[in-house]
Amino acid sequence: MHETIPQQDHAAVEAVRSLPCTICRAGAGGGLDEACGLIPTGDHFARWAAARKAGLISAEQLGAAMDLLAVITNAAIVPDGAR
Repeated sequence: MHETIPQQDHAAVEAVRSLPCTICRAGAGGGLDEACGLIPTGDHFARWAAARKAGLISAEQLGAAMDLLAVITNAAIVPDGAR
């Protein structure tokens, strides 16, 4: 059985990208909509955790992001589903 990676909630991705990343500094130069990773396109889990701590995303949205990871570390890239 083949499972596909679900598309990430676009509102959650936008909220996450409203903060600069503390791992790679994406968004720190003013381009806050910039992703952390190019392949896969996505953002470091630390950025997701910071967005949750700031109240920008819900616990459910953070949980959905965690479901996309094989290993959970601050530096893990949460894919945004972009192809």
